[in-house]
Amino acid sequence: MGLKRAVIRATYSDPDGNLGNRWKDGSTFIILKPADPATRGTWDTDRGSDIDSSGGSDHAIYKWDIVNHVIDLMVGGFQGDTETKTVCSLGRFNDYKPGAKGTGTFYFRKQGVPIDWEILTLDFAQ
Repeated sequence: MGLKRAVIRATYSDPDGNLGNRWKDGSTFIILKPADPATRGTWDTDRGSDIDSSGGSDHAIYKWDIVNHVIDLMVGGFQGDTETKTVCSLGRFNDYKPGAKGTGTFYFRKQGVPIDWEILTLDFAQ
């Protein structure tokens, strides 16, 4: 029975409002869809382009660095762009467990915005 989907709530405190229309209520839901093994896969958000407009496409991938306990959400390989860039990082990611929490960074307009994250639910293939 493999992991099919992990739903993670990411939140930020943005007193200056410098994220514009992204994360309108101060949070977003990140949906990881792991491959086998679950150290890589694709990602999406519940609202279109909260993190990047590539979310949900084949260009939105993630990699889990088990040694450093970081998941990097990345995009790349579209519209002639051959470079893959990290758009969000989830630090202190030790395992896929409901209730697991950590901190991370959302990269927006060349700035690192600190975020908090928590795994809400896990769905497994039957």
